[in-house]
Amino acid sequence: MFSYYLLSPLLWLIAKLPAKTLFGIGDGIGFLLNKIIGYRKRTVRSNIQKAFPNFSTEEVNSTANSFYKILGERIAESIMAIGISKQEILKRCTVKDLSIVEKWSSENRSIVALLGHCGSWEWAGLTASLVTDYPQMLALYNPPNNKHWDNWIKRNRERFGMKLVSMRGKGFIQYYKQKQAQKTIHLYVADQSPRGLQGAVWCDFLNSRLPFFSGAARYAVANDCEVLFVKVVQTERGFYQIELVPITNSQKKLSAEEITTQFAALLETQIKKSPHDWLWSHKRWKHEGKE
Repeated sequence: MFSYYLLSPLLWLIAKLPAKTLFGIGDGIGFLLNKIIGYRKRTVRSNIQKAFPNFSTEEVNSTANSFYKILGERIAESIMAIGISKQEILKRCTVKDLSIVEKWSSENRSIVALLGHCGSWEWAGLTASLVTDYPQMLALYNPPNNKHWDNWIKRNRERFGMKLVSMRGKGFIQYYKQKQAQKTIHLYVADQSPRGLQGAVWCDFLNSRLPFFSGAARYAVANDCEVLFVKVVQTERGFYQIELVPITNSQKKLSAEEITTQFAALLETQIKKSPHDWLWSHKRWKHEGKE
């Protein structure tokens, strides 16, 4: 509770600073995490080496250093998100083509949207709440143990219309069992390693066989939802473009395993194009060899 009452007003004040100043703070945080604290340094470099075995030591270190710089930017963007206006977020995070979403909306189809920790996933969620005519957007999240910080996160992320669904407790079970009464976009950041391996889908991913969380795909199949891959690409510092890549279509039904495998392949292609722009600090390889 003490940390909340001390830090939340401070974060709110920092969020009022100009973007250039906030990104400068982000650079400082990235340097601190990389060079001073060494935040998950061994995990980051090990993951990059596993994903790109042909990289030299210099290439691994260069990618890792670029990752920490990007991580600092993401932290700055998360702080900016506290007070950013609708007009500003739409200027900084644009959608390349909404035609597939508009088509599915006209057909009254619900959508499961899958994305990875590439680009500004935080801003992508805020943008998604503003650019479609869907009456409901739900996003799954892992809440902190402190209820004050949980309420703070929900208040900031939900202010443009998106609703958060906790991945803990009865609400999570009810969400999976209950079909939504109206057309809905379900947003999942689906590239973290699953907690348990039961029900996981094993995919060829970045030079390894790794398990993927399949709950989103299973929900889509069970509730006859269309599925999108949300590709968030940085165009310049503080600016992004979102590309929507359909995984399913109403003409051909896919299994949960096929959906998950296609998501993994699309995510892998995005990571290979910009190796520094992924959350390498995740312990993504912890289940390697357990298939």
